[in-house]
Amino acid sequence: MNKYRLKIRNAVKDDLSTVIKVHALAFPGFFLTYMGYGFLKEMYSGYLTHPSGIFLVAVYDGELVGFVTGTTSPGLFFTELRRKRAFFFLLYALPGLLRRPFLVVKKLFSAMFYHGDKPAEIKNSALISSIGVAPNMQGKSVGKKLLERFEEQVFSNGVESIYLITDESNNDYVRKFYSRNHYDIESRFTQNTGRTMLRYIKRR
Repeated sequence: MNKYRLKIRNAVKDDLSTVIKVHALAFPGFFLTYMGYGFLKEMYSGYLTHPSGIFLVAVYDGELVGFVTGTTSPGLFFTELRRKRAFFFLLYALPGLLRRPFLVVKKLFSAMFYHGDKPAEIKNSALISSIGVAPNMQGKSVGKKLLERFEEQVFSNGVESIYLITDESNNDYVRKFYSRNHYDIESRFTQNTGRTMLRYIKRR
């Protein structure tokens, strides 16, 4: 792929619909995808509007093919996201709640108390919340370029480290991706939903 045909830029409001389509293609079967367009729009809008939010998109030949979101202040970001958008999250969760009440209630309860899973000993650290790449662009360095630009933006603002959370099991592709980009496993923990997660970190 000609790298000059790939552009990384800050996301804008008009990108949201396409980002959500890429999300659905990149994360089929995931809980957030199951929650639908309206739920995802509220979530991704938060990264556009919050001062600590980071939201970049990859555009190839004029087509949006990937994105990365995160925040330089995870605790504050998720607290304010709930405060400002909780009503809309609940509203858009209703269809899923009617279809699969146990799953949705369990996941929403966990989300309501989510603060970014940052351990107390990690200071001044940004969180990568999500990287999504359209399946037809997999293996073409789109994710790598998004990650590099995310790191540049974060570290140029004086942040000392970047961390992320991902599944331990059945997740070899993602784990290898972060390892190749010099992220180290900082810890392993089990969420209250029972999923075993790995916390990766990269220091400046």
